[in-house]
Amino acid sequence: MTADTELTVVANEMYDDFARKLQTEIEEEYGLTVQELTPELAKYLSFESQQGVMVSGIRKGSRAEKDGVETGDIFVEIGDQRIEDVLSMK
Repeated sequence: MTADTELTVVANEMYDDFARKLQTEIEEEYGLTVQELTPELAKYLSFESQQGVMVSGIRKGSRAEKDGVETGDIFVEIGDQRIEDVLSMK
């Protein structure tokens, strides 16, 4: 393994760790589970953008449920903040 490859692996692992931590925070605070909108998922859903996050679950009685968020909703912007992936929801 080269130094560049090792750095890439470490960076990918750090990104995954941050994304998992943020997903946990979102679940705890808002009661929703999200996943990144991949190009494959966007194509399957016939969704134009390949950036954003999709709601994959809602906790019953949660803030998200009370606000009308539904499973399958896709966030590409919240307020004036562009949502490209899970980390951009912070």
